[in-house]
Amino acid sequence: MLLNGTDPGYDNLPEADRSDMEFFLEQIRTLLPVLGFDFLRETPQSSAPDRAAPALPVGLPVAASQQSAIPNLHSSTSPVFVCDVKRHDISARGQEINGEFVVFKGSRTRSEWEGVDGTYTELFRELARSGVLAPTADGRHREFTRDYAFSSPSAAAAVVSGRSANGRIQWQIEAGGQTYGGWQEARVNAMLAELDSALPKVGDSATPLEVGSQSVAP
Repeated sequence: MLLNGTDPGYDNLPEADRSDMEFFLEQIRTLLPVLGFDFLRETPQSSAPDRAAPALPVGLPVAASQQSAIPNLHSSTSPVFVCDVKRHDISARGQEINGEFVVFKGSRTRSEWEGVDGTYTELFRELARSGVLAPTADGRHREFTRDYAFSSPSAAAAVVSGRSANGRIQWQIEAGGQTYGGWQEARVNAMLAELDSALPKVGDSATPLEVGSQSVAP
């Protein structure tokens, strides 16, 4: 086996550089899921396509119960979103928690899947079979019997609407009306600005690299 004898390894990397590298990697781990890349996230242990989220009272700010589980951006948390289909008297509320979209208990959906069979048809029917979606007293709708975490806002919007739906448009901030897509774009831009300010600029003085017992300027 051929070994790279010139590789000094990381043992002699200055503490400040290690700290900067760890900060950068943490920001990348936060940013990538926002952009839709989930390969750095841990795989859920459940074999189901979606899994139940810890119960949260409707309207309870996530910061009061699960703030440590949410990727922070300037210590902010996801706002509460609403998905209204006024024509069918449907209203649902949800919040992004730890990269998943959680629809709150009590949110209403269509009574049956009404759209063309698609990606989320079986998910709707499975939630109905398992009791996560139960018929309302008047039989006109179904409602969530507990908080439930979806893999994406579009999956949540489709189940609520009973048909395929674009969650980036259909979910809107409860106070203000901004779409989920608009909120996510603003969040990504803020994260990119934070990363840009954290990275050393061209021309900035760099910390000398240590190789063995010698200090070598870059």
